[in-house]
Amino acid sequence: MDELGNGGDALAAPDAAGEEGPQTTIWSELNAWGKSIADWQRYIISHAVRDGTLTDARVEEAYRLFLRDRELDNGDEKLPDVPDSVTGRVDAEGTPLALRAIKSLKNVNAIPEVSQIIFGPQLTVIYGHNGAGKSGFARIFSCACFSRSSPQIIRNIYDDQARDAPATAQFVVDRGNGFDEDIAFTDGDEHDDLKRVSVFDSYVARIHLGKENELGFQPAGFDVFDEAVRAIGLITERLEAAIHARTRPNKFDQLFADPGPVAVEIAALNAKSDTAELRGLATFGDAEKERLDEVARQEQELLTKSPVETLKALAIAKTDIETLQK
Repeated sequence: MDELGNGGDALAAPDAAGEEGPQTTIWSELNAWGKSIADWQRYIISHAVRDGTLTDARVEEAYRLFLRDRELDNGDEKLPDVPDSVTGRVDAEGTPLALRAIKSLKNVNAIPEVSQIIFGPQLTVIYGHNGAGKSGFARIFSCACFSRSSPQIIRNIYDDQARDAPATAQFVVDRGNGFDEDIAFTDGDEHDDLKRVSVFDSYVARIHLGKENELGFQPAGFDVFDEAVRAIGLITERLEAAIHARTRPNKFDQLFADPGPVAVEIAALNAKSDTAELRGLATFGDAEKERLDEVARQEQELLTKSPVETLKALAIAKTDIETLQK
């Protein structure tokens, strides 16, 4: 199965014609919504659109963005780049856009740089033997244009002299004025005009035909929300684990032998405790000084009083009580 097509002998070219007038689509709605949400949320939605499923590394990056948004990190860590646009597509323009050709491929598998594909005004069918390069062209289309897949493009592994550099290509487009215009593309970049071209390849087909899915209809693009819910659930688990790791038992109540307002507040100490009220309880004023002086006086009296005299006084008190009982 080729990346674009039905088998080894046929390849259907992507629809390269742009819309003639502005239209509201799920993608334009996602772009508009993405402008109103936090960076970490837009990061999740963006990669759900681009990749279909967020990897563990992507979820971890979204978690770091969440911590920065809530001011829960150190504030000096390098964060991943957040796409400005959820889909990478600009709003539909009034001018048409047609993809005329692709040429000058470099570091795209073993495809020679002189290879090119010229698209007809209607349908273009590409065929060839296995290993001829059909899938290589499909991969560069998926990376450059709007696609739900993000294939990895590998350089020519049979050429020891090949540079380990990103794949590049030249796309030729017509904006409806009859003139061809070259657009230079480097793998990893996003070009607004190229994102107007939609690519549907066998990767997306395998999701629908090969995976176990519940029988039902879901409009294109709505699977983004399912993936967003899954990613947010994983972020929630990471946050709960971090909270549990940082939770320590409160041992400060052991400092108080007798109950009192301060002891009660310290025993119930938590993140929601009123710091202003705690500072008020910590105030040492005239009343506290008088109480401390009284305690000191009683302590000194106990220290200076002879134990023998205390025992005699207690014996006399006992005798008086016994006398009263007779």
